[in-house]
Amino acid sequence: MKKTISYIIIIYLILIVAGCKCKSQPEYQIIDGNRVKIEKKSNELIDKFTLAKNADLFAEISSRNFINTSDILDIIGSKIGEKATDSESNFLFKATLDTREIQEAKVDLFNAKYDIRKSKLDSVSYQVEVKKPILKGGSVYQVLSDLGMEAKHIGFYAWKLGEYIDATSIDVGDTLFVDYYLDSLKVKKFNKFSYKNDKISVHEFFIRGERELEYNLITHPFQLVETFFTGEVTKDFNSMDRAMASLGISSFVRQQANDAIESQLALSKDARVGDTFELLVQEKLVNGEVEPQGKVLYAAYSGKRTGSKSAYRFVDDNDASAFNGMYTETGKGLVQGNIRTPLNLMHITSPYGYRIHPILGRRILHQGMDLRGSTGTPVFAVTSGTVIKATNSGDGYGNDVRIRHDNGMVTQYAHLHRINTRKGRYVSKGQVIGTVGSTGRSTGPHLHFGVMLNGKWVNPRTNLKMVAANKLEGERKTMFLKQVEDLKGRLALGKQSYYAKLDNNTGETSEVQR
Repeated sequence: MKKTISYIIIIYLILIVAGCKCKSQPEYQIIDGNRVKIEKKSNELIDKFTLAKNADLFAEISSRNFINTSDILDIIGSKIGEKATDSESNFLFKATLDTREIQEAKVDLFNAKYDIRKSKLDSVSYQVEVKKPILKGGSVYQVLSDLGMEAKHIGFYAWKLGEYIDATSIDVGDTLFVDYYLDSLKVKKFNKFSYKNDKISVHEFFIRGERELEYNLITHPFQLVETFFTGEVTKDFNSMDRAMASLGISSFVRQQANDAIESQLALSKDARVGDTFELLVQEKLVNGEVEPQGKVLYAAYSGKRTGSKSAYRFVDDNDASAFNGMYTETGKGLVQGNIRTPLNLMHITSPYGYRIHPILGRRILHQGMDLRGSTGTPVFAVTSGTVIKATNSGDGYGNDVRIRHDNGMVTQYAHLHRINTRKGRYVSKGQVIGTVGSTGRSTGPHLHFGVMLNGKWVNPRTNLKMVAANKLEGERKTMFLKQVEDLKGRLALGKQSYYAKLDNNTGETSEVQR
């Protein structure tokens, strides 16, 4: 009996000991006078903590009881870390219990989010994935610089990026996703960067070897839908814009409609209560949600004082075509002016402003904008004027044409393959003055287009309202007239659907509304 009791006691003690070993035992650490709980899971420590706004990020992370916090700080870097404390920050470290070495880290800062993992290739390197938003006043150059890419590479890759996408499509608020490998010598080897400015397209750029970039576009499924809208200017919504807003139409779409109508009418002066408008809008649906950047296909306005005006969208063969836009039913451009686009395709590879030069590798002011074009593409004088330069001066611009216009403005067309004019000659708007090339300090065929006003180089996009043509002609006009007929049919279907839904909702047909 005594033996049996002894055996029972021994078994009970064994079970107690085993149970204690199985349970996850909390560990506590004193940080800034606070007792912080650190979770243990087998041979894993999980340290999850939050830093308050204005906390010393570098001191706080260094104080955590791990052997490689300095590596985490190297990855975050001073440029991002110093600004990260403008808001609350969250951290999650997963480390081995016996070595106290961080194996994974998730760092959530207001200006960057990091996913850090020890590399499987060795015991000292890291694989890093970063999500970094472009903040106000920032750019792609700024993001890559903050993450530690060398200036000579930033200039080249940011310029190369523009060959595949219009550089102006990346804006403040967009997020760059960057992958890199931190080796044992603390050298960052960048593998990929990508961005998406909507829920449909992901633009990926893979770094292959020395200064080589491979582009890949991922397109998620979406549905194109067309919606007919009609509304009326009222006392409560006393403008076309406010009436459109009351219908739930986005500001992006409203701006297109306003531009199309206000280019033909003085709405601020002549609009009256009782005026009506119609729109046919094309939008993209992703998982049942409407993407905000829709397109106005048709816009019309009617009023006693204004009369009736309408506009139709023309879609050329290329998305970058300068002829894409809204026209009257007969093909007359809604933006009338004396300034033509220098190329028929306006794909900006590098905008005006400070950038890291792709060849010089240092930050300088880009005094114009670069436009993509293949060698031999015609370059047009944007308006009439006198040629004041038509030569290669050896200043980096290569074959360079400059024209002084009647209002004193000077326009520049650089890196030309061929010059088709000479100094002193008077040229007309739309005249071919050369062809796209890659002469001078250039990384490939493109047109550098500059505008000088009052002796200073200015941003061409914000200082000139350029159009490809004041009216469509030839093949483009034929295309447009066919598109107008097609739009009228789709408009009729849109109206039919709209009024059918209205009848179903009200239970009666309103002939007055029709």
